[in-house]
Amino acid sequence: MQITQADFDLFKQLIHDLIGIALSDDKKYLIEGRLAHLLKKYELSTWKELYTLLRANSTQSQVAKEELIVAITTNETSFFRDIHPFKNIEKYVFPELVQNFLERRKSPRDKIKIWCAACSTGQEPYSLAILLKDFVERNKFKYPTLQYEDFSILGTDISSGVLQKCNSGQFSEIEFGRGLEEKYKKNFVHMPDEKIWKIDDKIKSILTFKMVNLINSVQHLGSFDFILCRNVFIYFNETTKKQILEQFAKMLPPKGYLLLGSSEGIARLSDQFVPERFDTTIIYRKINPAE
Repeated sequence: MQITQADFDLFKQLIHDLIGIALSDDKKYLIEGRLAHLLKKYELSTWKELYTLLRANSTQSQVAKEELIVAITTNETSFFRDIHPFKNIEKYVFPELVQNFLERRKSPRDKIKIWCAACSTGQEPYSLAILLKDFVERNKFKYPTLQYEDFSILGTDISSGVLQKCNSGQFSEIEFGRGLEEKYKKNFVHMPDEKIWKIDDKIKSILTFKMVNLINSVQHLGSFDFILCRNVFIYFNETTKKQILEQFAKMLPPKGYLLLGSSEGIARLSDQFVPERFDTTIIYRKINPAE
């Protein structure tokens, strides 16, 4: 069913209010293609009726909103997606985070804290965890006091549905085969009867997953040494980007790291970060006011 411009304008505002995504006027096809199943499911005959349901304050409306969020957010991901950032994180970022941590550590409870914002079904945070475990094992003589448990990774997403998959740590054979080098496959347990691969419990031990909407306040999550928010800003307007960057800046220490998608720049959006090139990867640093 085609959507009128008037109804499309209503859905544009609704989606922006819910998840901050700013749809352009050429995205009518996206609404029609991704939300048409909701018309059928709720036995509605017009887009206006679906909009009214989504704006209502009811249990059915909350369920429908979650379905809308899942449908609109693409959740496109894979293990070690765009491999170069991971290689440069391992080569440049991990050593500095570890060195700073070992110098400042005062308690066994202290952690190197990493946040994967908008983590989708979890491949990015699990990739980081696998990389960290390998890093610790390979550098046990250089950092004899460093343990895998000295790290913590938080993965967040707006969809409770994808977070259930994150928490399960279970991936199909197709998902398992996307992006994983052979040497990293040892971190999975194969369950052939169910045709799935499950993340080893040791890898899972440093990960936590929570539902978070980036357009709301996220200060309650605490502070982090490294924030990854890849391929998310492309969906937001300038005002929303500025608001999110302001929150990130408050949560990072001076010289803390922020990684965005390769096509996402923040020039003119924030004066609290500077870009640094690590081989083929641009990573932003929180400015140190003391320098």
